[in-house]
Amino acid sequence: MTGLSPRVLAALVLLLVTVLLPLRITGAWIAALLASRPSPDALTEHDRRLAPVRDALVASGATQVGYLPRTALRAHLDRLTSDPHYLATRYALAPILVLPTTSATVVFADLGAESDPSGAIPGELEVLRRFDDRLVLLRWKVQ
Repeated sequence: MTGLSPRVLAALVLLLVTVLLPLRITGAWIAALLASRPSPDALTEHDRRLAPVRDALVASGATQVGYLPRTALRAHLDRLTSDPHYLATRYALAPILVLPTTSATVVFADLGAESDPSGAIPGELEVLRRFDDRLVLLRWKVQ
């Protein structure tokens, strides 16, 4: 035999079962959890998408930009300042002030929710700069 008393042997088995085995299971569970981490949250992703727009506006010396709301909100501009997408855009473009109006000299539009991005741009505005097929800076057409 090993020379261990039954009492010491029972204590070792108890230690193995109550401490070491759960640690192994917990370690495997944590490793699996870390391997299946979700992608960044929606706000972080929105901020990442709009970073090139923010950088271009800052580089141009702009301090403010107008905002073209999604087509569904254009009839309800009173709701714009509580719209989560508008608020996330204000956060993502800071330090540029995003105004809830299209009457500014330069207007930002995120056309990602539009089924027809080009058709969502009002006729009196034209593309000043396109960052991808959904993110654009607009300006008023010269008459």
